[in-house]
Amino acid sequence: MNEILTWDYLSTFGGMALVCFWLVQLTKDPIDALLGRWNWHLKTAHLAWIWATLLTALVWAYQGVLTGWNIALAPLNAIFIGLAAMRTHEAGAADGANLTESPETAETE
Repeated sequence: MNEILTWDYLSTFGGMALVCFWLVQLTKDPIDALLGRWNWHLKTAHLAWIWATLLTALVWAYQGVLTGWNIALAPLNAIFIGLAAMRTHEAGAADGANLTESPETAETE
């Protein structure tokens, strides 16, 4: 396996949800900091929807199927992709996943 991410994988629901999840995680703090200058806040679910819409349009453009009707479908498909990405985050948080502490520290508390 020479490639971690391919266009074929990105064109699947799981691939879109995974990439959307990581894009949201990597960009939500910088975007919040930028918007905070004007006392604005973008909810994480809305950011996931924006990324999912952009990813869908990007993949369809790469595949050559980005038509007028597909442009109308991209935001609708993005709802499900964004929700799946958000659920991935919530599932990890609900399990008590804390990536900042070691297992030994968690056991002693």
